[in-house]
Amino acid sequence: MNILITISVRWWNANAYYAVSVAEALMELGHNVYVAGDPDYPPTLEAMKSGLPTLPIRFSSLNPFIFVRDMVKLYRFLKNRQIEIINAHRPEDHLWTVLLSRILKIPLVRTVGDVRSPHNNFLNRWLHIKPKVFFIFSSDSSKIRYNSVWPAFNPDFSIIPGGVSSKLFHPAPKNPQLLKQFHIPEEHYVVGIVARLSPIKDHVTFITASALIVDKIKNVIFIISGSEEEVFVKDLKALANSLNVLDHFRFIDRFNPVGDLISIFDIGVIASKGSEVIARIAMEYIASGIPVVATDVNVLPEVIVHDRNGIIIGPDSAYEMAEAVVKLLGDVDLRSQISKNNQEDFAHKFDILMVAKSICSIYKDVTKKNNMNVRSNAHR
Repeated sequence: MNILITISVRWWNANAYYAVSVAEALMELGHNVYVAGDPDYPPTLEAMKSGLPTLPIRFSSLNPFIFVRDMVKLYRFLKNRQIEIINAHRPEDHLWTVLLSRILKIPLVRTVGDVRSPHNNFLNRWLHIKPKVFFIFSSDSSKIRYNSVWPAFNPDFSIIPGGVSSKLFHPAPKNPQLLKQFHIPEEHYVVGIVARLSPIKDHVTFITASALIVDKIKNVIFIISGSEEEVFVKDLKALANSLNVLDHFRFIDRFNPVGDLISIFDIGVIASKGSEVIARIAMEYIASGIPVVATDVNVLPEVIVHDRNGIIIGPDSAYEMAEAVVKLLGDVDLRSQISKNNQEDFAHKFDILMVAKSICSIYKDVTKKNNMNVRSNAHR
């Protein structure tokens, strides 16, 4: 198929990752895939790095001249490349794709993978409800969020979570060189959290829980890996020091390849109080066969089945987090069973190639229905 994926977001977040990773997988499956987005935004740059053909379109511009210029450019591209389906991933590009899909009678799929609820105004209701658009939601919680704004919103839709590549994330023995690099004794457990340093990711509860864990299990090291944003390493170190657990912590900047870092974890933690509409890190833990302790926020309890892939806890609860970690560290058979479950679930649900095949099946079905409607209308 000839497929256009549009994604316009100013940063490299889970929504951007979903769009680009699906595009890569579709290309690997043999389809002609193009990515359109703002030329200097991370998703477009990442798509270019991956070898995906890209089309620079300034979806985010409010300049009417640029809007007309790029709308004409996109129109010509769709016709010249004989695009069979458009898949929009952001509200910013949804307006453009709705207009052009109606003009050119190209079917449109809208993927919803961000935490925002839709704006309840006339134009937005028309864009989402009036056109024949198939919706892919990354989680049940996203669909519920849309229905909370528009109770009558009932499009054709499917729930398809994101996925990760088995080439990058898979079970592996602990790397002794990494253990040595981070000064981790081989006989110590490793409990890690991989997330940008932001209040929404709640590293404070993770550090607070660590003090409760160390009271019961001494041979444990905690890893915090992520880039500084609204939260700073010096403040997290000060908190750990005040709880007398600083010696148990290793603070690591954003680490690449992250799969290598995860491979030394015995448990992966997600402490988030919000966000997590796609929860890529949860899938990375599962793909790596790592038991997960995660809060019941947005998509997390949909991705991580309690007592099968790990343990689900309430947000902002150091006590629950500590109890869950101690339970897993104290039961090697439970960790082994969860690891097996995670490998099995990854193969069936979260392998990016499986995700891409599911999405491609939707593309083909939507395209078939669209072609039938076009032929039917032509005979009227």
